[in-house]
Order: sequence, then structure tokens, then C-alpha cells
Amino acid sequence: ADDAPTAPAATAAETGLGSAPSITPTDQPPTSPAEPAPVATAAPEPAPAPADPAPAIPTPAPRDIANVRPEDHPRLNLPPNTPGRLDRFQVLVRQSVLNQIHRHGLAAQDIKICGVLVGDVYHDARGPYAYVEYAIEGNHATGRSTQVTFTADTWTHIQTIMERDHGNRRILGWYHTHPGFGIFLSEMDVFICTNFFPEPWQIALVYDPKAAEEGIFVWRNDRPEPDPFLVEPDDKPEQLTQIVNKAKDTSSQAMPSGDLSALTTRLDAIEKRQRTLLTVLLLTLLIAIAWPLAAVVWLPELLKGDRPSVPASTTPAPLTDPTKRPSLLD
Repeated sequence: ADDAPTAPAATAAETGLGSAPSITPTDQPPTSPAEPAPVATAAPEPAPAPADPAPAIPTPAPRDIANVRPEDHPRLNLPPNTPGRLDRFQVLVRQSVLNQIHRHGLAAQDIKICGVLVGDVYHDARGPYAYVEYAIEGNHATGRSTQVTFTADTWTHIQTIMERDHGNRRILGWYHTHPGFGIFLSEMDVFICTNFFPEPWQIALVYDPKAAEEGIFVWRNDRPEPDPFLVEPDDKPEQLTQIVNKAKDTSSQAMPSGDLSALTTRLDAIEKRQRTLLTVLLLTLLIAIAWPLAAVVWLPELLKGDRPSVPASTTPAPLTDPTKRPSLLD
């Protein structure tokens, strides 16, 4: 192994790389002036991605009988002998229910009374309809000549009757009277409709027992409007009434005539009470002034008249003249 010939080292010419030239200090390239070190800067923050737009809140559909869909309610054909059916939503009321409302209103013609209408919503070949089959009188309601209020006791009474007698029915609306006012809805009536009976199929019935008029209001474009209604002849009418299809115009009046009459009566009562109080006060003042004067004038006379009178003496006075002596002949 030691006798093997060693290969001569390859020369630069053979490798083709050439020899690396030696660099002396004088051969280095000139240096440029010192450049400042680059300053690190923060990368610009990316622009925030645009936020997703908030989902649009759907606008609730206006309360309107046009939004009552037939497919949402069971099918039931109208009772026979019910004329006047139209191809749209309508209200059907039993005559027996109207008789009950009339009796309720005629029994209290000086104040407003109220109650609720009970039944269900159905549809037939011509469209949906509300079928008023029963009425519940609003006992415990606060009624006055110009206003009626559903109290907590009223709702308790209504719910009790609903659960006991009408478990498979619903409240279709309400009724109230306008004794002598006519058929219309006041702003308070509209408030009750909006807050207690807001469904598009719920209604309001107004009855004037003094004028024998009545009308039903249904929702149209978020406002209760009068609408003709159908009557099921399940009973004989106890009172002949006129169905009003156009509400009484009260815009030119400061207040309904019933309100004005009630206010006048109340003011008259207050004035009468004030006159009575003033009369009593004047009499009391006169007595207070006259009594001392009467005491000053009449009391001495009364006291003097109460003294006992002293009778005159019958004993003759003594005689001072001695010549004047009584004789025996006297």
C-alpha cells in the first residue's frame, strides 16, 4: 500500500478554476461614507373590513281585514238564510247576541256599558269571516255617561266565563253603548281597540239605545272603520235598529252632545250646591250678629218683667195733727 504511486496534485490550469488572486489593502475598492442604519417602521394596519349591515327590521303589516288569510282558519259554510255575503272578510252576528246587547244597553241608558264578543274566525268559498256567537257582559266595568273602562275585575269575570263556557272559542272584539251620542269611535275607544283588540280580525260594535242605531267597526289601514255586517236570524229581534255604515262626524264639535249635556248637568249641580252653602253661611252670620243685639235690647226687659211686684201697703199713715183724730162716727 505504501509503494502505490501518488497522483500529482491538479493544477489550476487543469481544474479551470484558476488561482484566487490575492487582494492587498491597496487593491480594495474605496468605501463610501457611512450610511445611516435603516429605521424599522411598523407596517400600516390594514383597513378594517366593512361591517355587515344590520338586518333590516321588517315593518309589521298594518292592521287590516285584507290581511286575514282564509287558509289560516277552518272552513265553515255560513248558516242558511244569511243574505248579503261578499267576496271578502265580513262579520256575521247572531240575532240572539244582538238581543242580549240591546237588553244590556236599554237597562242603563244614562251611562256607557261594555262587554266582549265571542266566537271564531272561519272561511268559506267567498273568503274569511268572523262569526259572533256569544256575548259576555262586562260586569264590574266602570261606566260613566261619556266613558267606560275595563277594570281588573271585569277581565277576571270575562276570563272565568270564557274558560267555563267557551273554551273552544276566542274573543273577537268588544261592544259598548253610546246613549244618545250616535255611532262613532272616540279617541279613547280607538285606544282600547289598539291595545286590547289589535288582531286584524277583531272588531268593535257600537250601540245607541236611545236612537236605536248600531254599527260594527273593522280594521282598515291601522284604523277602525265602519263596515256592513251580516245577521244570522237565529232569534226574533227584540228591538228594530238601524245599521249605520258611516260613522258620525264629530270633528266639527268641541265634544259630543252627550259629553256637553253631562258637563252642563254636572255644572248645574255644583252651582246649586254652592248656592245652598252660601245661604246657610249667610243665615249663620245673621244669627251670629243679631243674637248679641237681641240680648242687649230684650234681656233687661225680660229680667225686669221677671221681678215680683210689691203690693201697696193698706196700713194708714200716722196722723201728725192732733185735732184730726178719728171719731167714733167715722
